[in-house]
Amino acid sequence: MSAVETRLPSTTAWAVALAAAFGTIALAISRPVTVLGAFCGLAIAVTAHGFSGSHRRVALTAAVLPVVVLVAVGSIGALADLAGVALAIVGVVVGTTTGFVLGGHPSSWLLERAGSASLGASLVASGVALVALGIDAFDGLGSAASMVLWLPGSELFGLVLTLVVAGSAVVAGVVAVPPAMLTAPKRRLAYVRSRNALAWWLAIGTAAALVVLAMLAVLTRLVPPLAFLESWLTGSALVRATLVALTVGGVVVTLASAIVHVSWSQTEGRENAVVPVLAGAGCGVACSAILVGSGALTSEFVAGGASLSAGLVGALFGATAVVLGIGGFLVWIYAEERRSTQPLETTVLAPIALAAGSVVVAATVDIGDGGLEAARGGLGPFVALAAALFAFDVGRYGRALGREVGRGGVSRRPQLVRIGWSGVVAALAVPIAIFGVVLATVVAPTLSVPSTAGVVLGLCAVVVAAWLLTQE
Repeated sequence: MSAVETRLPSTTAWAVALAAAFGTIALAISRPVTVLGAFCGLAIAVTAHGFSGSHRRVALTAAVLPVVVLVAVGSIGALADLAGVALAIVGVVVGTTTGFVLGGHPSSWLLERAGSASLGASLVASGVALVALGIDAFDGLGSAASMVLWLPGSELFGLVLTLVVAGSAVVAGVVAVPPAMLTAPKRRLAYVRSRNALAWWLAIGTAAALVVLAMLAVLTRLVPPLAFLESWLTGSALVRATLVALTVGGVVVTLASAIVHVSWSQTEGRENAVVPVLAGAGCGVACSAILVGSGALTSEFVAGGASLSAGLVGALFGATAVVLGIGGFLVWIYAEERRSTQPLETTVLAPIALAAGSVVVAATVDIGDGGLEAARGGLGPFVALAAALFAFDVGRYGRALGREVGRGGVSRRPQLVRIGWSGVVAALAVPIAIFGVVLATVVAPTLSVPSTAGVVLGLCAVVVAAWLLTQE
């Protein structure tokens, strides 16, 4: 089943989107951060469609995706409490689903690219979070950098160990790069020979540097004036920083090349955009880290360090990494689901999210002493719940109509009739529910255990009967 066949008819899609908007606004009466989550969800839905087209567009989209998630996580974390975070997540789900309802569901390969970008950005964001938390743990950038540079030791043995690690990382990075990234298939053998030769020369150069250091250590004992040169080499921060940078670069290239090699080996088509996806995701997180880190340094020197600390930056990127990782994993699962003959309908996610949000708001709202206070407190949850039921009913009807008639041949009249009927039912349900809450708070009946059980069973019977009557 293709993505086009699963889209709702246009009139029904707009009705579901308007219901989602009304439900979001109703939840925002209690927690305005819900609207922020909805806008972030719309941005994610729009971004997901950008993974098609040229590799430049794919790379730009992959760079924008982690930035959107970072801004969402930072804004929601700064403005919301625990219940607000839950409602913000509801808003994100509703916004993303609404964007897919109006703009169409991305295909499986677009979802796979979005999932790859999320997972790649999650790895980079995790590294940024570890660096920021390390800076915070060692009380500043200078102390953390000094610890990293001199971790192997400040003597000659530490320099030797750093050189061995750096040389090994560079050689591994050179060997790990897939030939298809740098050359055409007909020149692959020549490239492999050149690459192996370069790797051997790098290994030989590392070994020669180790020999020179060993000879210098011996000559220092015989010629004491050479102790100055040994002291400069072992104590130079520039030499250590260069070796550490080569180590980090080699490890990053090796990991990225391994991911690219696995992706290319498992691809089924002629085109694979894993390189622009990973490059864009990494650049997006790196640029964000530079901007946020610059803000942290500025706050440290200008505002006395009270505005943005390294620990807060680490927590921000850590939370972003978790969100990107979980989101990327779920997107990958859904992409595999989309390949099946009966993919999961994402249009049901918005009603489910709105219903869950109404429960959260109802559990946290203050109804005061009952009466009108209860009516005002229950207005938002009931409107959101009515919008959820309306969106679910109309969306189910639209999907059935699209499957039986076809999305392009569906007339507006039957859709408007069903939308009007469901809208009237939902509109009447809200005042009835509010009246029931007000009556319950005013009367406040006290029932025995058997009576309570009977009332609950009666309500369940009414719900089941209503469900059976509405089945088509």
